[in-house]
Amino acid sequence: NFDRSLLRAPFASVVARINLTVGEPAPQTQHALLLIDTSGYYLDLAIDEADIGRITVGQRVEIDLDALPDAALTGTVTRIAIAPPPLTPRCAGRGQRVVTYPVRLTFDPTDAPLRAGMTATASVLTDERTDVLILPNRFIRIDRETGSAFVTVESGGGFRELPIPLGARSETESEIVSGVEEGQRVVLVPRAVFDPVAANTGQGQGR
Repeated sequence: NFDRSLLRAPFASVVARINLTVGEPAPQTQHALLLIDTSGYYLDLAIDEADIGRITVGQRVEIDLDALPDAALTGTVTRIAIAPPPLTPRCAGRGQRVVTYPVRLTFDPTDAPLRAGMTATASVLTDERTDVLILPNRFIRIDRETGSAFVTVESGGGFRELPIPLGARSETESEIVSGVEEGQRVVLVPRAVFDPVAANTGQGQGR
């Protein structure tokens, strides 16, 4: 009977919490023990449905921990949920919610003193380009009606607006596929002194 009463851990771990008290009934809403496998850590993220299509297993991840701001931590996407989590009774009936999908990131081996439950943020590398021409986004004008992109360059003592196809984009920079060349001077001209329509016909001048 004693052997049958033993609780055996399913993996090598550390007992992090005991929710049992001698002489009292076992808790009904908590686990009896909390075991932590300290050989590796993972991070679960809730990814918005607008971005989940860009996430794939195997993508590289950069992870920042509030408790370890100087630690350079990396990882890999190892699991992507096929469906969003169910609505809880508290959330049900409150109108349309933002649909998210749980994504698991596994930490790479590290000597950093990680602890379970630390607050973390992560950046998933969804696309990577090498040897490309890039330009800060503030120099790019996007036509709201057509979605076309333009830049303003110096030309013959004045300015000329050129259409440019864009590749990959981040919050700060964009890949320029064609239209301008490396070393070409791109300028940011106040709209009050520059008429892009006249510039495209060779009549525009700026100060």
